[in-house]
Amino acid sequence: MKLSRRLARKVMWLAGDKTQGGIADPPGSWIGTAFGPPDDGADNKPMFVASTGNDGYELWLGYWHAWKISYPTKEARHLAWWILWHWWARQTWFGLRRWVYYKALIAAHE
Repeated sequence: MKLSRRLARKVMWLAGDKTQGGIADPPGSWIGTAFGPPDDGADNKPMFVASTGNDGYELWLGYWHAWKISYPTKEARHLAWWILWHWWARQTWFGLRRWVYYKALIAAHE
């Protein structure tokens, strides 16, 4: 199926991420977040940084001053699944397991 130039531009505009120049970048480009405790060396910005690289195809993790590791999409999805399902859902019961455990521990020693 061959797209007309006009339709192709609309698809790129809808599916791509917009930049200041008005040109659509590939989906997933230029997203990121900062998290963690304040970093004195980075004007008290959160210490850790996560961003996308290689036109949104990789997940990069590091600090404001240096990237430490990057994962291709397949490995990044595997890590995300492990964090969400195996660690957060199954291991911590969505954050409730520790609370339940300590409530039971206190009740058992009263």
